[in-house]
Amino acid sequence: MSPEFGIEMKPDRNSPCPCGSGKKYKKCCSEKGKFMEVTPSNKPETIDYHLVGDNKGNWIRKPGLLNVTIGVREENDVASEIEDIVRIIHSCLKQPIDNTVLEKFVNCEHKLYAVKYHKKAIENEIVSQVEKFKENYKAGSGAKFETENHILLYNTEAFLFQVKSSLDLLIKGLAFFYPELKSLYTFKHRGEGENYRAGGTVIDVLYRKGRQGIAEIFEANRKIWIQEVTGMRDTITHYSRLKNFKCFVEEPYTGGLTVNVHYPSMPTEEQLDIYCTKIYGYLLSLYKDVFNLIKEDLHNKSLS
Repeated sequence: MSPEFGIEMKPDRNSPCPCGSGKKYKKCCSEKGKFMEVTPSNKPETIDYHLVGDNKGNWIRKPGLLNVTIGVREENDVASEIEDIVRIIHSCLKQPIDNTVLEKFVNCEHKLYAVKYHKKAIENEIVSQVEKFKENYKAGSGAKFETENHILLYNTEAFLFQVKSSLDLLIKGLAFFYPELKSLYTFKHRGEGENYRAGGTVIDVLYRKGRQGIAEIFEANRKIWIQEVTGMRDTITHYSRLKNFKCFVEEPYTGGLTVNVHYPSMPTEEQLDIYCTKIYGYLLSLYKDVFNLIKEDLHNKSLS
């Protein structure tokens, strides 16, 4: 037990198991409680072998299963708009694909899905709260009233973090095509205060190296939305919460049959769910424009 928090400390993996079996903890009780037994509704084919290729191109059956876990995405969770973007970049990668390079773009895909997840969570919570207001709303009097909704607050902050993180990972992936980006690692800014430019260092490097097309794509997006999103993300990083973010704000009751309740809004005063949908669309467009440009450049090189 941890004396301060009352947390039971686990034995070292290589130490004798506390159950007294004489085995090492990692070979005995370490797995208990980590899984549950469920009864399948179907009876799939029992597979107790795996295939191994020889140097002549033949496949040989070997006993035992492959030591792999197959990751699948539920059909309802698949986003065609993200998968379309993934297909573009896959078409730009040489076969056989370098797994180190592929992993960078798999990370990008993961971040796009994370952005979509938080956007959807925000939309669902707004719908849920609207239904509650309509079912049984008790008006207040004398002052505006706002209840802090943690689902909206934290999902909005997570949304902003994931958007910025997706830009950072995009730069890591693009370093495969633009070696001058290898030393940057992130969508690095330039300047401070009034001179702050989100991604400015990356954009300037691309311009200097003659990468006019992709530099212009990033600069246009910076002006339209990236500068604003990054500024809000930085606010969360340096303060306790997103400044001037509002959940449902209720006007005081002043008579009559109705009371106005304002929808959740961003510091820009734009309605939260509308804003997130807009930024998600901008992010996907950025990815698509960048990958299509790479695809076009590679095609032109193959013709020259």
